[in-house]
Amino acid sequence: MVGNFTVNIGNSISCTVSNAALNISFGTSLSTNKNYNASQNYGYRSEGTAYNITNDIISTNSINVTIKGSHFVSGSHVLDISNVSWASNESVPNGTNLLYPGFANLTTNFDTDHPVITLASPGNTTWYRLWVHIPTSQDAGSYGGNYTLQCEGNF
Repeated sequence: MVGNFTVNIGNSISCTVSNAALNISFGTSLSTNKNYNASQNYGYRSEGTAYNITNDIISTNSINVTIKGSHFVSGSHVLDISNVSWASNESVPNGTNLLYPGFANLTTNFDTDHPVITLASPGNTTWYRLWVHIPTSQDAGSYGGNYTLQCEGNF
C-alpha cells in the first residue's frame, strides 16, 4: 500500500527588535537649541548602537522596514516628531554613516521614501540610531511619545 502526503507551505515573516529599542530615552534636564543622542546610541560593542531590528531566520522572505512616530506631549505642550532624526546600517552597529543628523526626520506616517532597510534577508540585522533636537522655543516639561517600526514581507 502506498499513501500520499500533501504539504502546503506559506510565506511568512518574523521581525524582532532589541530590548533596548523598546524603551528609548533622550535623557533628562535637556536644554533648548541642542541635539541629543538616544540613550543607547553608543557604548554597545565598541561604541555601536544597541537599537536593532532583525528579520528572523524563520522568515521565508526578505522584508522592508519603515518607521514613523507620534509627537511628544507634555500636558498641553507638544514637541513635533520631526525633531527626531535617525540613521540605519544593515551590517554593523557602529557604521560610519550612523551620525547626526541621520538620513531623515521622523514623520507621523510610515516614510516609504526613507526606509530603515529594504530587501533584508532572513537572519539580517539592521542597526539604527536616533537623535532629538530641542528647539529654542520649546516649553519645559516631561514629554512622552512613541515610534513604530513596520516590517513588510516581499511576497
